[in-house]
Amino acid sequence: MTATVIHLVRHGQASWGKREYDNLSPLGMRQGAILGEAMTARGVRPDLLVTGSMRRHEQTAQAAAVAAGWTLEATPDPGFAEFDHMGVIAAHKPAYRSMVLMKADLARTFHPRVAFHDMFLSAMDRWTRGEHPGDYIESFEAFCARVDGALERLTTAVPDGGTAVVVTSAGVISRICARLLSGPTDTWIAVNKVLVNTGVTTLELADHGLGDGHGLRLVTLNDHAHLSEGHAELVTRR
Repeated sequence: MTATVIHLVRHGQASWGKREYDNLSPLGMRQGAILGEAMTARGVRPDLLVTGSMRRHEQTAQAAAVAAGWTLEATPDPGFAEFDHMGVIAAHKPAYRSMVLMKADLARTFHPRVAFHDMFLSAMDRWTRGEHPGDYIESFEAFCARVDGALERLTTAVPDGGTAVVVTSAGVISRICARLLSGPTDTWIAVNKVLVNTGVTTLELADHGLGDGHGLRLVTLNDHAHLSEGHAELVTRR
């Protein structure tokens, strides 16, 4: 029996540092189109095209679908939305509710990308420990439950032997991978750090219904050969 295939795609590069972060940058649009071309070349013809509820998810799916020649409509599922990363940062450093102040603080380190990375890891560590759930709109436990529910809905909706493409975010993909690998929270953080924009993580489902994960297995993680072959400038992680 042919396995059901689920391709989890991280969205293209968003507009990092801009007022409207939740929009693809020009590079992000290009990444989406290259992804679509590569999927068509591999013979991927989805029966379902699903997105999270972010604009960057929808834009990536649209760019890929146009380039691939897919005609099916994308179905949004808020369960595949990313966690509120700015809320997580603000709970860790309340002054950083102001993007201007955060940028100024990071700039004073003379290594703003490194400083942001270190600060963000600390913020995520605080969130995932679950010691201050009242500080967050969505606790880490609630986020995990939401993603698990979205994946279960997907496995029920995709036809036997069919293919689903889901455009979502790094936190969602990392949660799914950590669950399938039976890894601790550290696994979620480790996977989250390395996922590339429009990287593809592929799952196979031999039997419908998640249960304890039976039948669902991780086949590839963060495949971005469509970007890295002679185009290193296309490989981004924001």
